[in-house]
Amino acid sequence: MKEKIYVGHTLQEVEELAVKELGVAKEDLYFDVLTPEEVSRDEIQVHVMVDANPIKKAKDYLETFLQNANIMGYVERKMRDNVVEYSVSTDGANTRSNAVPFSKDAMTSATLLPPKIAKGAID
Repeated sequence: MKEKIYVGHTLQEVEELAVKELGVAKEDLYFDVLTPEEVSRDEIQVHVMVDANPIKKAKDYLETFLQNANIMGYVERKMRDNVVEYSVSTDGANTRSNAVPFSKDAMTSATLLPPKIAKGAID
């Protein structure tokens, strides 16, 4: 997990700097302000950690894909040992699609996801 302590004048300034330096979206960062409230706020110290969850990102990606394609359906995620399965069900479909396993042993299945998500899902 990437993490770093930043010093800045405002939380917004630290957020922008962290996004730029760490190269991830703000939604994938966790910010913990270390400077106590009773201390002068000319500068604040913030502990920033990358909080990306590739399993959740993969599920979100599949749900967004369905939504953007105007397909009514849902994505179900199951986890067992080192295997994550995503089942996609759509309204009006006769059967559920096959679950797609994502694990270190099933790297070829990861090609269904964008490279950043697929890499994180199997690391």
